[in-house]
Amino acid sequence: MNYGLYLSAAALKLGHVRMDVLANNMANVNTTSFKPDALAIRSRRPAPAERNLPPHLVMPVLDDVRGGLRDAGTFTDLTAGPLVSTDGPLDVAIQGRGFFAVEVDGKVRYTRDGRLARGADGTLVTAAGALPVLDAAGRRIMLGDGPVRIDAAGRIETGGTVVQLGLTDFADERALRKEGANTFSAGPAAGATASTSTVRQGFIEGSGVEPTRALVDMLLAQRTYDAAATMIQHTDAMLGRAVNDIARLA
Repeated sequence: MNYGLYLSAAALKLGHVRMDVLANNMANVNTTSFKPDALAIRSRRPAPAERNLPPHLVMPVLDDVRGGLRDAGTFTDLTAGPLVSTDGPLDVAIQGRGFFAVEVDGKVRYTRDGRLARGADGTLVTAAGALPVLDAAGRRIMLGDGPVRIDAAGRIETGGTVVQLGLTDFADERALRKEGANTFSAGPAAGATASTSTVRQGFIEGSGVEPTRALVDMLLAQRTYDAAATMIQHTDAMLGRAVNDIARLA
């Protein structure tokens, strides 16, 4: 086992995964309420342990040599993004924790994207994807005629009726899973509860990606990736000399 190649290859693989995560974050720098992902990293075990080699192939002298780093999956940073004023009567943002409840293929999903619209039949839907928005009882919200007023508690007043937006908070937000279309799913472990956060009408939540930091992270990741690729080239060149030059002189 050539540890130079092993360590460099591990760094190259980790760099590739890291670049994918950062590129996706950068692509969503202007996506409403987008929550960026981050890569968890852990130490790689020694090469014999990683490859599950049988005892007679293990090299005791290398058992304590670590194998570099590897990815341990991604997690989502759910920190609230900045509020952006739109003055749109159906634009709402949650100030603090919590999510709007929406319906996706008959299932309840959760989102922070408060760009809402009035559907053709009067149903309150998301502007992106036309997903029905649910009230506190899990039912679709029907808007009456006339202007819409949404107060700080999430109560929607229109056409003489008042409906409560379904605002949900979670005891363990780490249990949420991205499901696409800017929505999340939540299992029983998430511990759903009613949210008491403030709702702001005429605002939306901006992306959680900070552009300058994201760009710097991508540049650093690219340099690390290039350095690992260069080390593989150098190690390969040394192996070539060992085989073609040193062996011939011996």
